[in-house]
Amino acid sequence: MITFLVPEGSYTLKPAISVPDEGGGYSDVQLPSVEVAVTARERYCVEECLSIVLSRPSCTTNFGFLTFADAYSCDSTLTNLSLTTTSVDLPGVRLGYSDSRILEPIGIPLSTLRTAHGLFPEFDGLTPDYYRNLVITAVAKDTRGRVATRQIFAHYDFTPPVLNCTNLTASSENGVDAVVTFAPLVSADDILVCTPPSGSTFPIGVTPVTCVARDLCRNTNTCAFNVTVLDPNAACELRIALTQVSPPEVTLTWDCAATLQTSVNADGPWYPVVGATSPYVTPADGLHQFFRLCLSGDCDGPPPSAPTVYEPFDHPPAAPLANPDGGFGFAGALNLGRNTFP
Repeated sequence: MITFLVPEGSYTLKPAISVPDEGGGYSDVQLPSVEVAVTARERYCVEECLSIVLSRPSCTTNFGFLTFADAYSCDSTLTNLSLTTTSVDLPGVRLGYSDSRILEPIGIPLSTLRTAHGLFPEFDGLTPDYYRNLVITAVAKDTRGRVATRQIFAHYDFTPPVLNCTNLTASSENGVDAVVTFAPLVSADDILVCTPPSGSTFPIGVTPVTCVARDLCRNTNTCAFNVTVLDPNAACELRIALTQVSPPEVTLTWDCAATLQTSVNADGPWYPVVGATSPYVTPADGLHQFFRLCLSGDCDGPPPSAPTVYEPFDHPPAAPLANPDGGFGFAGALNLGRNTFP
């Protein structure tokens, strides 16, 4: 019997026996090679004709931190195979549940046996520290009294899932509520549960949402965010400020889901500013230009067929404007030629 400690990898063992000669020398007898695949840092006891293969432990959906053991006999003499887990820091306590395959005296010896071992830290009632460094041991026995063992060192993963949440804003089309979907970022194997769930109908106002992510090792992480649904008929303020004097520039800001529109006349026609988002910066050294927010209706009117040149003129601040097609917003009047702002 040979016991040795090797790192993870694949190995070809070439055992040999040195036999004394009559003349006082030694002769080496080469034995058959043994192929060994080591899944983790482990101890391996090789017995003639018996071998054990251990799978790499991994967290599973229903069976905890699961390890499989397979035993093989070249002459069909296997009778027992056991698999247990203990803590390096608490060697006298067996963790999780263990499974054994015992055939003798009522069974028939076999050439192969398989067993599995699942680990559920929450069921054992011990602190997580005992699971950070584990020893998983498989033992196979046969009818000839031979015993083969394989022992690996493993670590239970207690790292919580990565979970990121951000606040969301949506606009209600019916003035009552809105269906809002969201997908917080989690890893591919994590299970995500949100309350209320994505795709729910949210009323106008602010609704808190809580999401919990859980991985296969039963680690959890929680995040919370707000879903804000805006009333399309509520006033939405368009703010205009001179943010640069030379050359003059203005910055427009707003806090709602709306389309920024512009016109050279206070009474229209109005056209969308393509790609405009808050804050929106525009030059202020040209001709008169008016802006407003369109909250609903036809907010994407057709662009003018040809550019039109207008002479600079003064205009008082514009009042809230109503779009005949249902759009509604506040227009800010700018005398861009003289850099005066209402």
